[in-house]
Amino acid sequence: MIKDQLSTGVGGEDGRIAVSLTIDVGSSKAIEPVGGTPPYIYSASTSGYLDTTTGLYTVPPNAQVTAEVLEITDSVGKKFAVTVHRKGFREFRRVEMPQSAQDQNYITDAVWLGSGAVLATATASDNSGERWATFRSTDDGVSWSRVDQFMGIHYYGESHPLAIAAKGNTVFTCGYGYSYDSTAQDPNSVWFIRKSTNGGSTWVTSDSWWKQPERTMFVMMSRSRL
Repeated sequence: MIKDQLSTGVGGEDGRIAVSLTIDVGSSKAIEPVGGTPPYIYSASTSGYLDTTTGLYTVPPNAQVTAEVLEITDSVGKKFAVTVHRKGFREFRRVEMPQSAQDQNYITDAVWLGSGAVLATATASDNSGERWATFRSTDDGVSWSRVDQFMGIHYYGESHPLAIAAKGNTVFTCGYGYSYDSTAQDPNSVWFIRKSTNGGSTWVTSDSWWKQPERTMFVMMSRSRL
């Protein structure tokens, strides 16, 4: 969870103070506008992602990329209009064949769990880069849902899953992320391992590595040892 102190904007004709916030798909933020006096009163959100008791806004990994406005009132009656922009990639973008180097959309690997579920990793283009995604089917591939998306290093860049493996209900995916606008202090390319312990329902980054000037390391992962 990330707690955000939001900066305020210019008040509108309705007296509400305009605020803008960006949240990554698959993450959470507690919404507390700067200049407000807690505790806050949160009106119900259209999406249902806002906890009106705690002010925690949680975006599931399969949420569509869009925006919505939240209404918040502080303890002295000051009103805020918080526009939440969900940052992620659009799942249903259609790309005609043949694809160019700028439009890479393809499955990279798949694994069949003992539960009968199938998990598949894929790379998808969304005009701002190429994205790491994991999809799951529980009906032998008739229907699919996205259970993980991963930005890697930076939103403006690439993230490519290369392999997926499982043992029981524990699943690993591995791949790399590449930034289009890295700095001297930041890595340009990083290897990542994503892990799920519940059959792909939730994911965390369990390991990452990038080459630093003072050392060289090679990490090998054997499916037979998972």
